[in-house]
Amino acid sequence: MLALVDPQVKKRSFTPIQNYSVQYYANGKIVALWQKNHHPILHLKGEVASSKEGSEAKPFEAGDPIFLYLPKNAEGLQVW
Repeated sequence: MLALVDPQVKKRSFTPIQNYSVQYYANGKIVALWQKNHHPILHLKGEVASSKEGSEAKPFEAGDPIFLYLPKNAEGLQVW
């Protein structure tokens, strides 16, 4: 998610993680977290500054799901 470090994105904020569901993939070896409002679990809101002088910033939304997996011989879940 390049919006985290892009200097043109201003007023970044993440929506709270709440009311989410867990989905299992690969016979239960991979787990994804999704918000029930159809937003990915990491959902970012902000404004994108225009490269034109005097232009107003435009609203911006983006997101990514979180996939977790348990590597062989690991003691905890890892983010994929």
